[in-house]
Amino acid sequence: MSTRLPDDELLKLIHLLKDRSAALPAATGSDLASIQTRRDAILQLIGDLERGHGAKFNTRWNGATLVMAGIRATSTSGPAGAMQNWITAAYRELDRRRAA
Repeated sequence: MSTRLPDDELLKLIHLLKDRSAALPAATGSDLASIQTRRDAILQLIGDLERGHGAKFNTRWNGATLVMAGIRATSTSGPAGAMQNWITAAYRELDRRRAA
């Protein structure tokens, strides 16, 4: 689903990602178990987005990229940051469309 979505579908996808991101478990300091639990939850969310919404993730040594619904976002802090930046970029896209 790398093509442009209608506004209402894009808004639903934004809300889905916001809700799923907010539900991710927190990693507490240097507690390795909580860090691994969060990492596993992020990987599960990435897989769900790839399978269900055609998302493309790329994680490299210098950060992560998420492309979904024709919107691209990056983050040097990793996949969770890329997801948050994608939400911001998707809202900007909706604003741009409504202003046109």
